[in-house]
Amino acid sequence: MTILRTLCRSGNSDVLQHRRSAFVLLGIGCWLALSFLLSHLPLSAQDTPDPRAAELIAKLCSALTNPDEALCTKELLPLLHRSLLSSGGDDLAREVKALTLKKARLSMNKYILPAQVSRIEKTPTTSVGMGTTAEQGTVFEYFLQPKEKNATPAPVKVFFPANGSAPKISHFGSL
Repeated sequence: MTILRTLCRSGNSDVLQHRRSAFVLLGIGCWLALSFLLSHLPLSAQDTPDPRAAELIAKLCSALTNPDEALCTKELLPLLHRSLLSSGGDDLAREVKALTLKKARLSMNKYILPAQVSRIEKTPTTSVGMGTTAEQGTVFEYFLQPKEKNATPAPVKVFFPANGSAPKISHFGSL
């Protein structure tokens, strides 16, 4: 350590060059970290929930708390994107019914009702679905506030079609 101090004081050009390089690398690292953090910040306070999305989420939570699974499914059908529905559109897709719906119904007691959105984030997603259910648009994640103070808010993804039609829920599997 004393050798380093002596070299720094003596103005050794190699040490000074290393010091400059370290500061440049530190600056680049800070810039990259700041860029990453800023890209993952929620939308600003002026970007409040779209009233249509807020209504969708309220209806989703209401449906998921319905004790009758058949009625719950019936209430969900008009709220969900067609990629989450069966090919006929008259029922939920098999995997949604077996996994997503079951988990979400069991977890609804963990969230504040009526639903409170803690933050909104625009995702980089520009389309939803595949094949005949594919549709261009924008997806926003609306994070629902849990009852427990230290619990993590859960995202509900709301898809806003590029053609301006009504938004639909494209994912609620994290509840």
